[in-house]
Amino acid sequence: MRVILTSAGLETEEIKECFVKMTGKKMANVKALFIPTAATDAGAIEVLPNGMVIGVSAGSLLFSNNLAGNLGLINTKLDVHCQEGETRGKLAYPLKDNVRLTNTCALVVRALPDELEIIGE
Repeated sequence: MRVILTSAGLETEEIKECFVKMTGKKMANVKALFIPTAATDAGAIEVLPNGMVIGVSAGSLLFSNNLAGNLGLINTKLDVHCQEGETRGKLAYPLKDNVRLTNTCALVVRALPDELEIIGE
């Protein structure tokens, strides 16, 4: 499963370009599941085969250990809408206890455990 976890969605050109690169398609032709801020029921989420998942704000938290009944993708607390976020670049696994995202960065999960990266600032 390929996942982009964000605070504010496809806010920057870098995040949009990452999305297009990971799907190999133009934005108009992408099959993806967006998990919006209001999505808080992990049981209601369907992951599309060979697709992408993009978490936005609280939708990103469903993949971390912030909420009971989470999807358990990353074993860390995820903070969104932070003034200061993580330093861009590859992340070591296991992740530290808390990962912070600004509105202009994203946690990209290409494959666990070796392909995790912060993009943006």
